[in-house]
Amino acid sequence: MLKIKELTVAYTSTPVFSDLSVAFSPGKITGIIGPNGAGKSTLIKGALGLIRRTGE
Repeated sequence: MLKIKELTVAYTSTPVFSDLSVAFSPGKITGIIGPNGAGKSTLIKGALGLIRRTGE
C-alpha cells in the first residue's frame, strides 16, 4: 500500500497542496486525472521526494 500523509508542496509562495493525505490500495489500478496545471506531476514528484515538500 502506498500512503501519502499530510503532503504539502509549494512553489515559491504559491501552494499546490496543503496537508494532502491519500492511500492507494495494492492490487488496484489507480489513475490520477485532471486538467493541465492541476498538480498531477507535482503530486508524484512530491511523494517521491524529487521536489521540496513536507509530510510523509
